Amino acid sequence: MVEIGPKVVWRMSFPNSGTSYTGKVIKNLSNYTSATTYGKEGRLDDRGYTVPLREDSPEGPFLSHFIGNGVPNYVLTKTHCGGRCFKCGPDKYIETQESFERACRTGGRIEPGKDGKGSKKVKTRYSTDIIQRAVHVIRDPFDNIVSRFHLERHSYMRENDTEWLEKYSTDFDGFQAYCQTIDERYVEEEEDNRFLGDDVRALFEGIPCHGDFFKYAQWHTLAVATRDRLRLPTHVLYYENFDSDFDGTVNALLEFLELERVGPPKPDFIKGKTYRNLYTEEQRVKVMKLIHRVVSADAW
Repeated sequence: MVEIGPKVVWRMSFPNSGTSYTGKVIKNLSNYTSATTYGKEGRLDDRGYTVPLREDSPEGPFLSHFIGNGVPNYVLTKTHCGGRCFKCGPDKYIETQESFERACRTGGRIEPGKDGKGSKKVKTRYSTDIIQRAVHVIRDPFDNIVSRFHLERHSYMRENDTEWLEKYSTDFDGFQAYCQTIDERYVEEEEDNRFLGDDVRALFEGIPCHGDFFKYAQWHTLAVATRDRLRLPTHVLYYENFDSDFDGTVNALLEFLELERVGPPKPDFIKGKTYRNLYTEEQRVKVMKLIHRVVSADAW
């Protein structure tokens, strides 16, 4: 295959695992643009269309808003893949390797609406041929799931829903109450789902937000399988390493992307932030048993 455009480097991440921070810090350090599978997050041209990264791939990925020094040879490209829906049951979040991989390259472009009024989103899916490498972002599961809860709270903060915010506060009781509400919502669906084995359902017992922990474990298993199936050279980035060794972490990532470090390391990384205190010790032990049961040997 003849290369006729920038090479896509997937930034594969389960939502709220440090996706935004990783993108911002690399943008600021390199002063180069990035890309996204999701056109609603991308740059629009003068006609109101999202701008594809490559001329030969109008279905995406799409350029981000930041321009900087332009488009590098290897372009960090956001994707959350599949099996990561928010507040959903197993009928929606259980994936096969094939459906997960398709979701990794499925997004949507923005274009003008009918008669030039407003805009509309058109579903897109690009080819695997343009994907050359991958960055697999991994965050501590306990912190990752609490961060998803915080994202939910932000939506209610925008609506100024004080009743919901008081009920589901950011402390231990608030988080546990939120998880109980979510867990109870999908009990029947979990019992009826033929892809959840009895052993997995038994492991759900006593785990707050157990569905999210299943999604987390399944997601990373399928991410490893997908990058291996596509034979993508992969850089694994542990989010917590920004805390323990910031310079080493960003330098290794820049080297993988073949980018030089030219700008300031912004935004600052908030060190020492963890949410493990929102779980009991017994719950943490049960979570790890569930993850160990669901993940593949390659992803463990």
